[in-house]
Amino acid sequence: MNRPSLRIVLGFALLLSTWSPAADQVGVAAGAAPVAESDAAAQAKLDHNLPDVDFNSNQFVDVIDFLRDVTGANIFVNWHVLEAAGFAKSTTVTVRLKNVAFKTALATILEAADGEKTKLAYVINQGVITISTVEDLRKNTSTEAYDVRDLLGDKPKAGQTARAPEDRQERIDAMVKLVTGTVDPESWSDNGGRVGEIKELSGQLIVTQTPQNHKAIENLITQTRKLFVPKAKDK
Repeated sequence: MNRPSLRIVLGFALLLSTWSPAADQVGVAAGAAPVAESDAAAQAKLDHNLPDVDFNSNQFVDVIDFLRDVTGANIFVNWHVLEAAGFAKSTTVTVRLKNVAFKTALATILEAADGEKTKLAYVINQGVITISTVEDLRKNTSTEAYDVRDLLGDKPKAGQTARAPEDRQERIDAMVKLVTGTVDPESWSDNGGRVGEIKELSGQLIVTQTPQNHKAIENLITQTRKLFVPKAKDK
């Protein structure tokens, strides 16, 4: 996931600085479905460190077979889509890395194998690491609701002055800009893309995106909440 721009973060911080959330709103879940156990297991393998990654003009198909053997991960390569896009199994890869996470090594290998018109990526789905073209993986979308009422300042506690509608809209616009400017910016329809859709409804961000981008959005909202939503005081 790309880092949010300083301008976007500071703008959102300024909007939040004028309001303190009620204690019963702190810690609201991001809203996405819990990670499946099989997906968590696959992610754990991706997080595991590889002491030595050394490929010198090795064929891509052999590199993937090696990674399967070394990591024990379930890796599916959508050869039908790759070959239709002009990507050959015999494409050579040269990568030398030391003591890096499997996910870092895999991302580097896919980048090294990229062609001029074929960009590779991976997603985790039901415990399987699927490798295909970016365009193909973007076709696999779902719609999720993310509860951001605590970030928008909905349901102010007793004694607080109700915010004007235009103030709430500013917060919504800032939150949408944060998400679409940080997570795969080129994929959003608002930015000219063909995949991502986002709108706010009753304090929920309704988002259509790929599985990988949903994970990035959930992480972004979690990190934003840690930065800008104060913790409830212990009673």
